[in-house]
Amino acid sequence: MKVEYELQVSGVGYPIEYILFNSPSGAAAFVCGSSANGNIEWKTADGITLKELDANTGK
Repeated sequence: MKVEYELQVSGVGYPIEYILFNSPSGAAAFVCGSSANGNIEWKTADGITLKELDANTGK
């Protein structure tokens, strides 16, 4: 885990305060512990990716 977040994360890896990320990929990389494409890693309960949601809303 990056040193920049060490004060915001407990000793066992749980966030202890809100962490604001600049992109979906930044948040996904934090959760995965390595590079990640947030547009395909983040999914709804129905399995729809963020990329698909954006395409459907015209963004």
